[in-house]
Amino acid sequence: MGLKSRGNHLQSHFTLVSIPSIILNHGRVLDYFCAPYLKYATEMKKLRELLTIVLVGITGVVFGQNFTTSASGAWTTGSNWSGGTAPSLTNEVWGTVNINHDMTITGNYSVPNSTVNINAGKTLTITGNLSVAVGSGGGNTINVYGTLQVNGNITLGSDLKIFPGGKVIVNGNMVVTNAQYLTVGTAVAPPAYADLVIKQDLVSQNSGDVVVKQNGRMAVYGNLTNNTSGGSLLTINSGGQVYINGNINLTAGGNTITNSNASSPYGLYVNGTISNPSSTTTSNKADKATMQSSNPTFTAWVAAQPNSPLPVTLLFFSAKAISESGVALTWTTASELNFNFFEVERSSDGSAFESITRVQGNGTTMVRHDYSWTDRSPLIGNNYYRLKTVDYDGFTEFFDVIMIKWEGEKSVMIYPNPVVGGKVNVEFNFTLDQYAIASVSDLSGAVVDTYLFSENGKELTLNLNPGTYILTVQSGGFKKVSRLLVK
Repeated sequence: MGLKSRGNHLQSHFTLVSIPSIILNHGRVLDYFCAPYLKYATEMKKLRELLTIVLVGITGVVFGQNFTTSASGAWTTGSNWSGGTAPSLTNEVWGTVNINHDMTITGNYSVPNSTVNINAGKTLTITGNLSVAVGSGGGNTINVYGTLQVNGNITLGSDLKIFPGGKVIVNGNMVVTNAQYLTVGTAVAPPAYADLVIKQDLVSQNSGDVVVKQNGRMAVYGNLTNNTSGGSLLTINSGGQVYINGNINLTAGGNTITNSNASSPYGLYVNGTISNPSSTTTSNKADKATMQSSNPTFTAWVAAQPNSPLPVTLLFFSAKAISESGVALTWTTASELNFNFFEVERSSDGSAFESITRVQGNGTTMVRHDYSWTDRSPLIGNNYYRLKTVDYDGFTEFFDVIMIKWEGEKSVMIYPNPVVGGKVNVEFNFTLDQYAIASVSDLSGAVVDTYLFSENGKELTLNLNPGTYILTVQSGGFKKVSRLLVK
């Protein structure tokens, strides 16, 4: 067999081998085919060198090596993938990874060179961190049509795109580096929505940009920050909706916060403060209270997220004077999350509040609930009311204060009567001129004790033997005489 015929024989072997396999390890491939021809070492060495030059010279071309799930379970289990081999969690993967089943990665996942598609109705859970590196071969994109759950942080040096029906939940921080690598939604009217929930901070590094499109929704439990390079962009297209529970703090220059929602509901709500010196911040933005009152649908979505910073979605809170009966308070929630109870607080000046009653909540619910309670002893003049919410875990939140003016006769409430345990409460429905005097007399009229206080409500400790007494309470021109039974 001459060299020409041996070369033809080699060529017939190469037609059976895919170019990607050769590129992945051209040395071993060549050794395999050259081994039977070792006696022709000189000729094979020349052929090997020639092919090596050709293979190394191939640049800029990506040959796809694709992976597709075949069953739900652990990412690293080969039998869960078509072909029996799982894609690496750290090494370069040229091609596409299609997730058609629920998959779990225990630990971290680095995506340096591939496109990962999380398809509709499927979930990829990562117990550690996710990083999408800048890839030499292009691509490097995660497309989310289903759900991506990351218990650690996400760092984007390349694209993460969330499509309508898709959702990304990040228990840590989301870090966007260098470019417009985070896109939430598309330019199509909802539903369906594309959702992003970040439970800590959204961080822009080296001018990392974020775009929330028409059907995009984003909730950030922490802050929006950047590093000292400036040039960060937060862009909210018309229809997009963003809630930041913390602060916006952007340093250096060239930062731009743009919101294309020109009228209420604004679509950009910040619960904390905004610091963006020497840069551009949109004027059409609002706070949490405005979101709750003007955008109940988006508010309900934020409240429904796991460990939401909005445990109760309050639709309204109102007060109405009902003749001599008192003040009727009514309020309605659109959703509640792990919610225990309300405390209704009242103030005469809108500053110092005290709790006057407790109303039980409904735990976790996404349906409307109506509440009401009547203050039977409102203060004469201005009454300021506010709601305090208390969750099962002890988390508390205060809602906006409302005010109503009540006109009625001055009175004082004395309870409990009969007195048990030597404690009795004295509460006025008006602001004391300076102080009040409460004197206790026996049935013969002899004064046995006297109390002086300057608060509208006071708990008195009585040192009295069981029996019947006369309690006289006076403040300015007001006087009230009551029979008091001590047990």
